[in-house]
Amino acid sequence: MRSHFFQYKRSGLLLVLIAVLLGGCASVEVPGETKMDEKARGSVIGHLKMVEHALYSCSTLRLRVTDTKVVMPSDGKKSQEKWTVLSCNGEHHTYDLDYTVLAEGKINVCSAVPPYGKRICSAR
Repeated sequence: MRSHFFQYKRSGLLLVLIAVLLGGCASVEVPGETKMDEKARGSVIGHLKMVEHALYSCSTLRLRVTDTKVVMPSDGKKSQEKWTVLSCNGEHHTYDLDYTVLAEGKINVCSAVPPYGKRICSAR
């Protein structure tokens, strides 16, 4: 019986990985006034999925962004925005985001996590 559980768990993980890879190929459209390019938006979505999973045990692959606001316009390297998402628990969560384009082309995303006030960063 136990081997069947692990078999389903492994096949489920494989499906999740495939969906994430295929989803990463699609364009990332978000409402509001964000000025981030598509690569940066994808990095932010990935970051917010990680945060939502860690804080609220959200296991869905889709994250619904309901609004974006520019706080500090980009100077080509750094920007600050507020993103509001509809969480898997039905609540709206607003994240203060800072993103920086690193020299190697990666994007470093940091978010203040409500209601904890701690900052979580990830490079993607």
